[in-house]
Amino acid sequence: MPGARSVLVLAVVGVLTGAVAPPASAGAPIAVERHGDLFSFLPRVGLTRLTVSIRRERTPSWSPDHRRLAFVGGNRTLVWLDTVTGIRHRVVHVPPRFEGIDAVAWSPDGGRLAFSTTTVSGLHRLCGQVWVVPAFGRSPPAKILGAQAWVTGLAWGPGGSWLLASAEWPNGIRACGPAARTGILRFGSDGSHRAVVADTTASSVDLSADGRRLVYRGWLRTCHACGEIWRSGADGSRAHVIAMPRHDAFGLYEPRFDPDGGRVAFLTSRHGHLSVWIMRADGSRRQLVLQHAEALDW
Repeated sequence: MPGARSVLVLAVVGVLTGAVAPPASAGAPIAVERHGDLFSFLPRVGLTRLTVSIRRERTPSWSPDHRRLAFVGGNRTLVWLDTVTGIRHRVVHVPPRFEGIDAVAWSPDGGRLAFSTTTVSGLHRLCGQVWVVPAFGRSPPAKILGAQAWVTGLAWGPGGSWLLASAEWPNGIRACGPAARTGILRFGSDGSHRAVVADTTASSVDLSADGRRLVYRGWLRTCHACGEIWRSGADGSRAHVIAMPRHDAFGLYEPRFDPDGGRVAFLTSRHGHLSVWIMRADGSRRQLVLQHAEALDW
């Protein structure tokens, strides 16, 4: 239930090594997944490989200082990589009763990670959970929300006292309980005071660093696979579409503010492949910057 703190016993292990640092350059790099590995990307500079693995490494999430990159290794392991020293720290491994880790977000002070999981039981009943875990050390994660819909995006508010989550129901899936809600939810970092910010279709929510605006993927005006990108106030007010699919970019996914909040990066499906595009936060000056990327964070 919301606000209840329960401890999940998970494997929390120490430090591993191996990676290379991205080039020093002006501007914050975009982290992208390509063919199961992770890269740092700067427009007009290029790609720097961060990981090499036989298993897929996905769902990248930058720390606030853009030094550490958290990601999901395989489907169940939350890891962060120090891109300067190459040190890896495996934070948590979720057991098989969970479908995997879906969304990851760093707290503004870089000291905690939030992540979401799902469980699916008989008759296609889905339950989503949100956890918070220290980014360093060996403390186990605490469950701050349970019995939710499928949580596809997480974002911390300034100061780290609250979070936003986007939640939805996949086709053919039923709610696991009466407390489950869809849309954009806001709740304290301990799971308290949960409220629905926007009762709408929503996934992949992101919040600007100043906490004033949010972007998310919606599908009120198009098909679920197509998607559109919405922007609103942090309280869900003034919601409006800033990007729709078009002939050269079918399907819009994973909008992410840049650290200054002036631009948004997102993925599109183009000629059967996902690509990275950038636009101003009002939706203008939309441009393709990188072909072949499966996930991103800015």
